[in-house]
Amino acid sequence: MSKPQFFQKLAECEELPTTAQVNPEKFAQIFRKYGEDDEIIGIFISGELSGTFQSSVIAKGIVNSEKIHLIDSRTVTFGLALLVYEAVRMRDAGHSAAEICEAIQSLTGRLKFYAVVDTLKYLKMGGRLSASSALLGTMLRIKPIISLQDGKVEAVDKKQGLKAAVQAIAQKVKAERPDPAIKSY
Repeated sequence: MSKPQFFQKLAECEELPTTAQVNPEKFAQIFRKYGEDDEIIGIFISGELSGTFQSSVIAKGIVNSEKIHLIDSRTVTFGLALLVYEAVRMRDAGHSAAEICEAIQSLTGRLKFYAVVDTLKYLKMGGRLSASSALLGTMLRIKPIISLQDGKVEAVDKKQGLKAAVQAIAQKVKAERPDPAIKSY
């Protein structure tokens, strides 16, 4: 299914789609494909949002290998991608798995994630917002601003209108200043 098809289906849905985490045995099968000299680094979506990281930890115990390194990114989407790109960059530069894991672990606590929730429809459908709050918020053009705090999605602000919400995020970025030492991908 293409991205436009997915978003069209999502817009028309009356029930939210669900996902399923990879079970430990599937991870164990993947881990067993590598030789005893191979190092494996897995960087996963926040363990507070998915059980996938925990499944990988269980699988590491099944395989019983110290050459498997697992990292709970404590983030999602773009932040997770940045960590993976940094790990790949370090691997390509000749760093060891231990060095890569140490660097990635140090970055996980430094990532900031902010997003504007453009529609309240999915918060209502997911049971995070009552129907009356969703209706009132939609009428008033309320746009929640969310962030990841300790690996969990938290509402940190709300603004009236998309422009005001985007400006609020821009102010947060300006106040928190990105670290220029971290490469941008």
